[in-house]
Amino acid sequence: MEHGQVISFKIDFADKELQEISRLPTKGSPCYVELGKANDFLFTANYGGGSVIVHKLNQSGMIVEEMDIISYQEPNQQRLSHLHTIRNIPGTNYFVATDLGLDKLYFYQFVKESGALRQIQELILPKGTGPRHLAFHPYLKKIYVVTELQSTILAISYNHPLSTIRIEQEISMLPKDYHGKSYGAEIQLAQSGHYLYASNRGHHSIAIFHVNQDGCLQFLSCTQTIGEWPRHFTISPQGKFLILANEHSNSLHVMNIQSSGKLQSINEGVLSINRPVCVCFA
Repeated sequence: MEHGQVISFKIDFADKELQEISRLPTKGSPCYVELGKANDFLFTANYGGGSVIVHKLNQSGMIVEEMDIISYQEPNQQRLSHLHTIRNIPGTNYFVATDLGLDKLYFYQFVKESGALRQIQELILPKGTGPRHLAFHPYLKKIYVVTELQSTILAISYNHPLSTIRIEQEISMLPKDYHGKSYGAEIQLAQSGHYLYASNRGHHSIAIFHVNQDGCLQFLSCTQTIGEWPRHFTISPQGKFLILANEHSNSLHVMNIQSSGKLQSINEGVLSINRPVCVCFA
């Protein structure tokens, strides 16, 4: 068993400091955390150990107790389970988790009264794809999954009770003339829902897609990053900028999002920082 932890901090905006207020074990090696809708529960995906765990939070943001854990690592399993993310499906009490090791998505209903996740569906993805992160369309019932091992996007449709879930499309994130190694990383949609962005580690680019009316994707282009290994990025709250974390070249890179969905580098928008792996707005 790997001995990871989740830690909560109070943010001191005046002094630009973090003050630790609590920590609890995750019973695995944590990879991703998601807050519940009311900020009263914390959901963690354990990459090492292959599990998801739920913790209760109090009003001060302290992590107070473990509520539930679901493990997918079985004895003598030929392939190891590696949970990479768990996300709340917007506007619902449902959650979805990606298992990069077993090429699956797990769908849950969250029972707030007991703090427990109840798995209600499992979707088997193409073997060897390695589902990593995912994004939700703002008004269509579509989930877009970036695959780490194949550098593709899976467009998945679902209905509200999650009785029907199916893969509608699999599309490459790379130009047709590229034959080197590359690994998909982060994925996000523009606020309008008209454009989707995903990062390639190896090709060192952001793939840009147009989202058609039916939710399927059309590949537009790849924009090269000023730096290497774009592990994560985020879109600004106003939707005007994309801020990219280049892990191997130790930099944050700001790009302007144009009305066409294309990206334009900002020459002054590069900040040196040691091995950034995630960037979020506070």
